[in-house]
Amino acid sequence: MRGECPKCKVNYIPEPGFYFGAMYVSYALGVVVFVTIWAGANWFFTDVSVWTQIIILTILIILLSPLIFALSKIIYANIFIHFDKNTSNRVEKDD
Repeated sequence: MRGECPKCKVNYIPEPGFYFGAMYVSYALGVVVFVTIWAGANWFFTDVSVWTQIIILTILIILLSPLIFALSKIIYANIFIHFDKNTSNRVEKDD
């Protein structure tokens, strides 16, 4: 992950351990994935056993974990790091 934005120089890591809070966002995203898959399996397939659901959920959570990890950091950063266009380091051309 980059330490700062190449254009506006916003610091993406304001303090050590800043992204530990993203674990809570990651947990919430995992719960959303779990409930969606579980409800979908029970809604569309009425004869799915509990062990089949557990296996499907385990495989999908493992496969989706990199995406969940990245999304949780993005969501967490967007909660606390804001872009201010007035302080950006844009280069303005003189006429």
